[in-house]
Amino acid sequence: MSNKVYKFGGLKLGQKIALGIGASALVAGLGFGGFYVISHQATESETIVSADTEVVDSQTSSAATSSTELKNGSNKIASGGTYTFTGAITGKISVDTTEKVTIILNGVTTTGNDGAAIKCQEGSNVEIQLIGVNKITSAVDSDGINSEGDLTIAGEGSLVVKADDDGIHADGKLTIKNGDVAITAAEGLEATYVVIDGGTLKITATDDGINAANKSDKYSVKVEINGGDITIDMGQGDTDAIDSNGDLYINGGTLTITAQSPFDYDGTAKYTGGKMIVNGTETTEITNQFANGGGGQQPGRTNQQPGQTGRGMMR
Repeated sequence: MSNKVYKFGGLKLGQKIALGIGASALVAGLGFGGFYVISHQATESETIVSADTEVVDSQTSSAATSSTELKNGSNKIASGGTYTFTGAITGKISVDTTEKVTIILNGVTTTGNDGAAIKCQEGSNVEIQLIGVNKITSAVDSDGINSEGDLTIAGEGSLVVKADDDGIHADGKLTIKNGDVAITAAEGLEATYVVIDGGTLKITATDDGINAANKSDKYSVKVEINGGDITIDMGQGDTDAIDSNGDLYINGGTLTITAQSPFDYDGTAKYTGGKMIVNGTETTEITNQFANGGGGQQPGRTNQQPGQTGRGMMR
């Protein structure tokens, strides 16, 4: 176990911090306009961080100087563990480690003023757990959440993302386990390997709703839908609701698409279960966009039958 020191800034007089763990805590407080320092012997899963704090390992027990001060409003996570953010956050949350990190968003509102609102470094492994209502807005021409590694969204809360580029992006594997996620962006979800296992997902996009593209050699390129309630509304033009530069598998869930081009894939497509409603018509067929932007086929015009595979046209 390592000794962690946490600094909680911006507390009003008389406000209390409760650290719900079994270990005893040393709490030192300063009065008006001051701060609180909490120190204890903690496992990584017990780490708690306020919305304006960076956590670092420390060999001292209570000195405030042992916490690294924030610069330019960034909220940096430098080691593995579980970190909880609440309330309004200025600047971006950044993950600067390849150790496993769990970020708990509990009623967070954030406006990224320098790129993505949440940024995770190359090779990172991050899970974001949702509690309550959370709202993320990125900087201009940026993703809402950007990971250069693997990213998982989970929890029973909600997340609203507004971004000029991708709503949620991962270079590696992007997994949506559950939660209520609403995205308004150029592209809703993008990763090398996109997996949706559950939750409620609403995407409004002007480029691709869900896009699988080769960003990492760690995974093959594909979109896999196993569950959840997914609604995709696409803007007019050369847009695809689901665009895979590799394979596309639909195994369950409810998928409701409004788009000129519902599906576009370059590899293999296979439907094994779930409910699909495309432009108001229920179907069991995964259609494919013609090459050179020829537009999406409508239900009933496809190159494969339910449960069989088909080779998509290369773009």
